[in-house]
Amino acid sequence: MKSRAVLLSVVLVAGAGCTSQAAKDSAAGPAFTAEEKAAMTEEQKLAIYNEQVREQDRVTCVRKKTVGTRLSSRVCTTAAERQREHEDGKRIMEEMHRNSPSPKGN
Repeated sequence: MKSRAVLLSVVLVAGAGCTSQAAKDSAAGPAFTAEEKAAMTEEQKLAIYNEQVREQDRVTCVRKKTVGTRLSSRVCTTAAERQREHEDGKRIMEEMHRNSPSPKGN
């Protein structure tokens, strides 16, 4: 009897969680049919996504050329990722400068 009560409470909690997640998903943005999604360009999908997220989670895509080839690739990153890359690059340059031998004077 006690195991049934525990099982019932677990099912009710899980069901409530699913219901609240579905409500959040539908409130998060517009709903599109599969046909509408298929007809959208990547830029349109990205614009809709960016309207719904925080500033730091917005995605920006750029074309970057790969060394050794004429082909370019599309690289998409969030503002937070770009900031982290910038800070990592800055830190690496500072470490290289700090660890480099100082020039000898004549």
